Amino acid sequence: MIKESDYSRINILVVDDDPAIYDFAKFFFGKAGIKNIQFATSGKEAFLLFQKKGFNLIISDFDMNGMNGLELLHFVRESDKEFPFLLLSGKRSEEIAIQAIHEGVTAYFNKDMDTASLYAQIIHSAIESIGYYEAKQKLKNKEKMYRALVESAKDVIVVHNNEGVLTFINEYGATVYGKKSEELIGKKLEDLFPTNLAAQFKASVNDVIESGKTLFKSRKYTFPDREIWMETMLLPLKDDDGNTNEVMGISRDITKRMEIECALRKNDKVYKALFQASSDPIIIGEPDGKILDCNISACNLFGYTKEEMLGLTSFDIAEEKFRENHGTLVKTLIKKNTLSVIMDGIRRDGTRFSMQVTTDLMQNEGRSEIVAFIRDLPCGRLTKSFFEPALNLAGL
Repeated sequence: MIKESDYSRINILVVDDDPAIYDFAKFFFGKAGIKNIQFATSGKEAFLLFQKKGFNLIISDFDMNGMNGLELLHFVRESDKEFPFLLLSGKRSEEIAIQAIHEGVTAYFNKDMDTASLYAQIIHSAIESIGYYEAKQKLKNKEKMYRALVESAKDVIVVHNNEGVLTFINEYGATVYGKKSEELIGKKLEDLFPTNLAAQFKASVNDVIESGKTLFKSRKYTFPDREIWMETMLLPLKDDDGNTNEVMGISRDITKRMEIECALRKNDKVYKALFQASSDPIIIGEPDGKILDCNISACNLFGYTKEEMLGLTSFDIAEEKFRENHGTLVKTLIKKNTLSVIMDGIRRDGTRFSMQVTTDLMQNEGRSEIVAFIRDLPCGRLTKSFFEPALNLAGL
C-alpha cells in the first residue's frame, strides 16, 4: 500500500474523448492528495504518452472515437503485462467486461452510479493497484539481482529437492560438468557422481532437510587426470510454513588453499611463496585476536599496509558481534579444528562489506595459531541477507 506521503509522486493518465472528464478526475483525485493528472483525448495519443514512461496508472474510457479503451489496453499489455490499467464504460455490457478481463485489465467499472461514488471506488483501486505493481517490480528487480549474483559467481551453485533431484544449477556449475544447465536439471545425484560420493552427498542433503540447519563440508574428489578439493556449504531453503523441501549447495575449488594448509603444517619452505601468491586473503593470528601475519590480498581487501595490519587485532577489522561471540567461536574451532562463518568486515576507511571467513587451527612450534581464509562476498549486504537466515555469528 502506498503511503499518503508518497501521493505527490503518483502520475496518472486519464483517457477520454470528453474533456469534461478531466475536470472531474482532477477534482476528485486532488481531494485525495493526488495532483499529477494528465489527459489524453484518444487512445492513440494515450499510447504515445504511455511509451514515454513516467506514468503509474492509466484510467481509460471504453467508448471513444478511433482506438477504443479495449484496443488501448491491448497495446499497453503488449508492452507491459501488469501495468495498472482501469477501464470505465457507460454501457452495462457483460461482453465488454469479459473482453477486458481477457485482455488483462486491472479493474473494470460501470459508470452508472453517481460521480462521487464512482471516483471513490476508482481512487481506492488506483492506489491499491499502483502499490501492488510497484511491490511486484521491486521483487522482480531483487530476483534479477540474485540471479545476476548467482550467475556471475565463480562457484558451483546447485539446488536439490528432497528426492535428490537437481532443480537448478548456475552456468559456471554446468561448465564444470562440461554440459549446459538444461542438460543437467532433472538429473539425480546418482547420475552426477560415482555411487559412493552420491550416497555421501545425499546423506548430507538429508541432514540439512531434517535439521533445517546449514552444513559445511570439505572433500577431495579424485578424477582420472587430477585431484581437487571442494568446500561446499549446504543451505536449507524453507517454504512459507518453515519446512525444508530443497537444499542449495555452493561449492568452491579450495585446492590451492589446501596446498597452503599442507605447507603450513609441514612448515614448508614453499609456504611463503604460496601464502603471498594466493589470490584469497589470508590472515594468521593468535586465539586472542592478535594478527601475526597476512598476505598482500588481505592488505588490499582491508586497505592497510602489511605493517599496519600487524599492529591490529581481528577485532579491528570485523563487526562488533565478532568480539561478543569470540569466546564461543574459539571454543568451537578448538573442538572442530575448522569453522566457517559469515560476518561484516570493516575496511580502513570504515566501509563495511560481507565476508565468509573459514578458519583452521594450526600448531606452530608448540603454540596454537588460527589461519583465516577470507572470501569477499559479492553484492555486499544483498549477499549477506541471502545467507544470513541460514548462518550468522549469532546462530552459533
